[in-house]
Amino acid sequence: MKRGDAMVKQLIMVLLLAGFLAGGCDRTTDDIEEDIKNAEDVGEWIDALAARPDNYEPPTVTSSNQLIEADYKNGTITLDQYYELKLTAALDHDNLDKEYKATFDNATDITSLLRLLSNDFDRLSEETRSKLQPYLLSFDDPQSAWYEEGHPTAEDVLQQRQALIKGPLPDMERPSILGEYFLVTGQAGTERQQEIVLGALQDSYDTFKDLGFPEPTDWIRVRVMDRPGGNNRNYDGVEYFQELLGRDRCHIDIKLSLATATMKATTAHELFHCFQEYMGDNFSLTSPAWVWESTAVWAEEFVYPTANEEHIRDAGHFSQLDWTLLSSNSLHDYNSYLFWFYYYQKNGKTGTQVKSMLGDIYENHNTAQTLMQRPDFYNEFKEYALWNFNQKPFKFFIDTDNEPTIRPFGSSVSHRRITGNTQDVDSVILPAGGIVLYVYTFGPLVDKVVFDLTEIQKDEDNHNGVQVIYEVDERFTYEDVSYRDELAFCRSRTSEEVSSVVFIISNGNLDESDNGSLLSASLPIDATGICVPEWRGYVDYTWSSSGSGDGRTDDMFILGNYESNGHTRVEEKLFFDSYEKEFYATEQYVTHSSHYSWMVEYAEPDTGGAGSWTAWEKKQETKQGSTLLTYDVPDDCPEFSCTGIPKAIKPYGDNETLYVHRTFNFRDLGTYTSKHEIMWVPQGLWLNEVEHTLNVSCPPDAMLLRMSDNGTRMYGEYSTESGIIIAEFTYE
Repeated sequence: MKRGDAMVKQLIMVLLLAGFLAGGCDRTTDDIEEDIKNAEDVGEWIDALAARPDNYEPPTVTSSNQLIEADYKNGTITLDQYYELKLTAALDHDNLDKEYKATFDNATDITSLLRLLSNDFDRLSEETRSKLQPYLLSFDDPQSAWYEEGHPTAEDVLQQRQALIKGPLPDMERPSILGEYFLVTGQAGTERQQEIVLGALQDSYDTFKDLGFPEPTDWIRVRVMDRPGGNNRNYDGVEYFQELLGRDRCHIDIKLSLATATMKATTAHELFHCFQEYMGDNFSLTSPAWVWESTAVWAEEFVYPTANEEHIRDAGHFSQLDWTLLSSNSLHDYNSYLFWFYYYQKNGKTGTQVKSMLGDIYENHNTAQTLMQRPDFYNEFKEYALWNFNQKPFKFFIDTDNEPTIRPFGSSVSHRRITGNTQDVDSVILPAGGIVLYVYTFGPLVDKVVFDLTEIQKDEDNHNGVQVIYEVDERFTYEDVSYRDELAFCRSRTSEEVSSVVFIISNGNLDESDNGSLLSASLPIDATGICVPEWRGYVDYTWSSSGSGDGRTDDMFILGNYESNGHTRVEEKLFFDSYEKEFYATEQYVTHSSHYSWMVEYAEPDTGGAGSWTAWEKKQETKQGSTLLTYDVPDDCPEFSCTGIPKAIKPYGDNETLYVHRTFNFRDLGTYTSKHEIMWVPQGLWLNEVEHTLNVSCPPDAMLLRMSDNGTRMYGEYSTESGIIIAEFTYE
């Protein structure tokens, strides 16, 4: 069955919802959401969305932390009450005050809470300080809330001079008196787990140090154990920064009963927190918890790129796209690690881009403003939004085993079925850094459908992104419509018979403190119109190539490897000059997207000394741009004065069935930044960024089109070494 067969599909959906298929089994909303989340392809995803009940409302999950945060912000509780409640919610949820007892965030790492408590400690009353002081003491201190009777302490080990495995890097400023970087302890019988944790510590330390992160200055205290007290206390891992033996130092707890892969990833996560302690003033950051946790989850991937442990966060991420990006509620700070993965993957997974961005945040302190001040941030964020579509033919996140495999679901996506002769309005409410998908399918009576984009298009500060993916005859097409006032389809035309349209709307203003950061707009849909015949069509150029060398110079340049891919599409409305039998373009909408990268890794020279050498070199550029061009047809055209509008297609000699579509040069589609990076050892990274104006040609060469026998369709197609160019125009 073709997916475009709307009537058959509608009948099947009615039967599904009525419970007549699958043996009459009623399917719950949760079952449908599972289908949406785990759809194999776009078609299955859209079908699953269409199965949602008309009155579907995404589940609202409120955590105890959200309730406490809200009351503190509105002044209902004091700072003292705030920290007492937050600690109770994290560690003793069963005994939390009834009015705050909601969903328990049982995977919450309390590292962020302890950091903030330490920073605010002097602002608390003497009574509260006395009560909460034990939470800020080293877990080796018998007065600490984290102390466990009978567990070996660091002092015990050092006094007995029982060295474990010495740290591999001899330049830590203050290792232990035994020369150790990590003092790892556990109860008798846990030696295997201690060795796993120690190996992961060494893997992670080397990886973070080699990337150039500032190292901890003092040895790190690590404990491997299952804490008593049930799940409320038994987190996978916790990092603390507390005084021990005369120095403030990093402490790490790792859960004993973790599987090996999870234990190693958790160790990498917590050790990255230790490195964060030395990056700068953590407490002066805005959105600190989001910075700490989202990057620490990314660090799991960076140290163990094939383990895929970080992908347990994906379901949370793809169900929370419409949240404030920098939120730390309900694990959103953990789940949004894919924001960093986007930059990490685009930069060749070297980690340098994430390190550079994180360094800028620590230098400038304002997380939202630092990210937004990147030279091409709004195009980057728009592309990041597109990546979160996350399904072929527009799947861009690529990790081991094709992860992530989750599709947008929950409140991240909505669906509306449009029937004939109706007008509807969807309300778009999108907070700072939010992304939302609106999916539309159509009844068989819909002829012309018009989406009014005037309220959701790019605002004066260039924050909003509006992208669309639509399906015609089982083929999906992408367009950036951020600057368009409307998007219209005449479904009675073969080339515009859309069966589904997906809008990807993004709010690139990340600063929640900005009163204008909330996108609140209407998206009207008008399906009452009737189409009139006219010439319309498109030119579509898609290419992809890779190989040795840089792909741009002569064939003799064979160092490294390159990848290049892209897509240019021009949709045109034509005016036919019956006198000259030529076609003129009266409307052209151009969308371009492409990516180029080249990288070479050099072998380490056998110099026998400490000389400088080049470790790797890389170039990359990402281009995105779109524009809408319109031309007025003069009253005396045709026959006279048609030259003010561009000629698109003209006859090929005297042949009445062949036409030539000439090349158009489109300029000023936006700007893009090219980057050239070189890693020198031991000097570090050299980075050169140059901004350019984006210009494209489409078709790249003049191409032949053949007119159909009935004179209502022109079509042409030809292949290049790296891609294919298709042009089609119809009179419908």
